[in-house]
Amino acid sequence: MNWIERGEGRAAQLARTVLAARLMASRGLDTWEELTVPILLSIINMNLRDKYASLTELCNAEDVSEEGIADKLKAAGYKYVTEFNQFKADT
Repeated sequence: MNWIERGEGRAAQLARTVLAARLMASRGLDTWEELTVPILLSIINMNLRDKYASLTELCNAEDVSEEGIADKLKAAGYKYVTEFNQFKADT
């Protein structure tokens, strides 16, 4: 369910994006590569849940490397599950 289906306004969706950007800025980070795995996982899954229908769509829209994100999260034990449109622990 995306932000429209939940009846949230555009402002609520933008607020989450702004919070992610502020989180990075507060830590002096410029790119996603510098994020710790838990923070990256949280931001990516939040955006997949609220804004994008797929990892490919997210990466294209945000101009980030799909392989890079997938590889970093895979190395930490997570894999992208298309069925749920989110990264989950690779058990």
